[in-house]
Amino acid sequence: MRNQSKHKFFVKDIGEIRSGHLFTRKIVPQKGGNVRVAQLKNVDDTFGLMAEKLVSVTIDKPPEELFLRKGDVLFKSKSMNHVASTIEQDPDGPVVPTSHFFIIRPTTKDILPAYLAWFINQPPAQQYFETVSAGSAIPFVNKKALGKLEIPVPSLRVQEEAIEMYGLFLQEKGLMIKLMNNRESLVTGALLKIVETCLPPSG
Repeated sequence: MRNQSKHKFFVKDIGEIRSGHLFTRKIVPQKGGNVRVAQLKNVDDTFGLMAEKLVSVTIDKPPEELFLRKGDVLFKSKSMNHVASTIEQDPDGPVVPTSHFFIIRPTTKDILPAYLAWFINQPPAQQYFETVSAGSAIPFVNKKALGKLEIPVPSLRVQEEAIEMYGLFLQEKGLMIKLMNNRESLVTGALLKIVETCLPPSG
């Protein structure tokens, strides 16, 4: 791992970057397919891969080197939001991402995958992606640009603390979203009842 400054490293020096699988045809779900596909709609910007929503397809020669595994960082390269998420555990069966993603596979134990994904999602990295992305309809960050993103790498203890604090925040955020959705349903229901009761008598 080549050091740029004392505790900062380029993504290309701390992990392998691979492009997802290029599907030349529209992805059509197939019952009994030999792989499942991770598409943009299956990866939430906050909570990561939604494995239960993946569809199965059949690929003649499955690209095993692209099968997602625990510790991979999945980066949305062709998307309105260039965010990353961590594969927290080995998927139940082969899962391959589309070419809208890059897979970052850390090659050093000095950085935690969850920390790498967290930093990629923070303002300094996001501002960098805004300056290097190409395309107007769907902004695209290429492999070279992703590889040149500089990552500050503190001690593992500090990384773990950052991840833990962010995890607690996400739990709170999830609860707040659930509460707001429930409240919206209650308010909507109450307002509809008020509207109905305020209508003039028919006839």
